[in-house]
Amino acid sequence: MAEGPGRGKTRRVPAVKQIKLALQGGGAHGALTWGVLDRLLADESLEIQAVSGASAGAVNGAALAHGLASGGRETARETLAQLWRGAANATQFTPFKPALLDRWFSAGGLNFSPAYQLVDVFSRLVCPFDPNIMGLSPLRQLLEDHIDFSRLRETAGIDLFISATDALDGRARIFSRAELTVDALMAATCLPLMQRPVTIDGRPYWDGGYVANPPLHHLAKENSAQCDGPKDSRAIDIVLVQLTPFQFEDLPGHAAGIMDRLTAIAFNAGLLRELQHIEFVNKMVAAGQAGDGYRPIHLHVIHAEDVVANLDATSKLNVDWDFLRELFDIGQARADAWLADNRKKLGRASSFQSDSLYV
Repeated sequence: MAEGPGRGKTRRVPAVKQIKLALQGGGAHGALTWGVLDRLLADESLEIQAVSGASAGAVNGAALAHGLASGGRETARETLAQLWRGAANATQFTPFKPALLDRWFSAGGLNFSPAYQLVDVFSRLVCPFDPNIMGLSPLRQLLEDHIDFSRLRETAGIDLFISATDALDGRARIFSRAELTVDALMAATCLPLMQRPVTIDGRPYWDGGYVANPPLHHLAKENSAQCDGPKDSRAIDIVLVQLTPFQFEDLPGHAAGIMDRLTAIAFNAGLLRELQHIEFVNKMVAAGQAGDGYRPIHLHVIHAEDVVANLDATSKLNVDWDFLRELFDIGQARADAWLADNRKKLGRASSFQSDSLYV
């Protein structure tokens, strides 16, 4: 307890709640996660112990970890803001942005953008393996400008786990903080129809969302040998920032929507399996059958399913600043509402029941 200034009275200092973050991928929708992270970083009663991420979630996670290692919470908030502002600036003077008709009739989409239509047709007709096709990568330059990967690897800090998909056998490759390079982050965000696979240690990799969106196993593991943090730090609250809805109300009515829905199903398949595993372990712990070293894992989800499910399929490629800021504001509001409703459950119980997802 601490004394209030000038009154000689004690005031209650909120107990610090330890959490681990699991960040889904979703292209430009990752700006919503940026808003969530900004709100969580502003709350000094929360201590982020570890982050896992896939695709855009991997980028957000790496920026968060780098900012914390470089200067703390405020630096992390600034790093995230600069990264997303940089993404918007990279397309500010290009035709790859929403057309006037998109702003009128499309929910964040690019359907009327000539540049998007050209790239969409091009990606379906030309293999990205071909020489000089889609070889430019503004994302790589953006990451190198805002994240010092050497400092990130060599400086102690929160645990970080980034997923990529092995394009030869379909297995997940999880890059820890000590392994993270710009190539690893590019692999975690590599869209198969638009980019060449990223080769690391002789293996080609695609977007990590296909197999672990995001990876939960490494967050749930106690005393993992891959963890860089102290062995006695055992947060048992995992907060999933969800960008891919678990459920939709309607069937898509056009080809782009169908492809987007198939991707959403694939991106959630691995996550659902991991949630089932956590639920199983929790039941074993409750029954006293899990053995030493296991503790119950409390699951929490911050999402905006009602918003994301209604966004146009092409909006994941929309990095127009107005659109990103809109998503950021939604993320902040959803994080604020989640904290108001569930802060007291942290360290005590789950606020999300994963068994509701299974038949």
